[in-house]
Amino acid sequence: MRRMIPRLPALLHSVNQGIHTWLAQSAARTFLPEQSLIWGLALPIALALWLSGADVWLAHAAYHPNTAEGLGHAAWALRQWGAAVPGYVAALGLVALAWPPMARRWPTLYYTGAVMALTAVLGAGLINQVLVQNAADRPRPRETVLTGTPATALPAEFEGNSMPSGHAGMAFVLAAPAFTLRRRFPKAAAAVLVGGVAAGVTVGGARMVLGAHYATDVLIAGAISLATASVLAALFQGQNGRMRALGWRWLAAGALAAGVAVVGGNHFKVTLSLPLTAASTAHLVAQRTPEGLRLGTLTCPLGTPEGPHNTLTVRVEGYGAPISTIQITENDKEISISRHQGLFHSLRCTAHITAPTPLMP
Repeated sequence: MRRMIPRLPALLHSVNQGIHTWLAQSAARTFLPEQSLIWGLALPIALALWLSGADVWLAHAAYHPNTAEGLGHAAWALRQWGAAVPGYVAALGLVALAWPPMARRWPTLYYTGAVMALTAVLGAGLINQVLVQNAADRPRPRETVLTGTPATALPAEFEGNSMPSGHAGMAFVLAAPAFTLRRRFPKAAAAVLVGGVAAGVTVGGARMVLGAHYATDVLIAGAISLATASVLAALFQGQNGRMRALGWRWLAAGALAAGVAVVGGNHFKVTLSLPLTAASTAHLVAQRTPEGLRLGTLTCPLGTPEGPHNTLTVRVEGYGAPISTIQITENDKEISISRHQGLFHSLRCTAHITAPTPLMP
């Protein structure tokens, strides 16, 4: 430790010199106007939507909770796959970083894959899911304004996951290649940018249909992903448009950020509900155990009755991948909590039933 302290001023001097060198390059001069444009559009529009009440109006107008048919069914499909496809593409880019020959043979492809992968990890993952979402702590529309529940009525331990939208943020990652292609292939870059933004807006709109997000959540998610891609593209671009070499330090930082994003950023709390019929009430009676209510592989302790009459309400919390799905389902034999496309762990649940006395704790 004593040997490291005298080296600290030299290290800070090197960092300062590196920043000045970077700012003197054309890529950095492009980066600053891009950031001004992205945030100069996103923040005033978001503020206007919030102050005018248009954010809440749009949430009501878009909401279509029936996922079995029509618009709700299409929105549910986009919720399932809209963020998965960009995630898989970004994962391929992350794998490509570990293959140095690609940087020599196909430098533009390597550069694009690196920026896209790290935009997904750092922008849609670490910044969006961990930093901003936890700081905003905004309830979803379906938890408040769409049900008439004031935010002050939510439990003290409630964690909001509305701002910004994780699914939309991942979809906006598809626009990241525009920032690496803009100098050599401007027309292709423009097409990629339009397509990526359209994908993000579409997935964000689908999340609004399901009552999961406000328009401002989608807007800020897009700004974060685009701004992150802009920073990374400028950071990795060296002289003459060539990409800087990515050493093991960047790979280690990317892997660490991915781990933090997955473990810390995807903590969720969700409320599931199921209207009770005579058949489902019979299922619950059969699934009642001394420890609580057995719902598939989870056993949920019974809490005090709450919610609409003749309704099973289950509060679930834990960790799962951003493209994960968890829902309550019923078949001819039982009621269960099903999980799809997710690396779930540390799940906990509490069941609340408003039904006849045989089901009461």
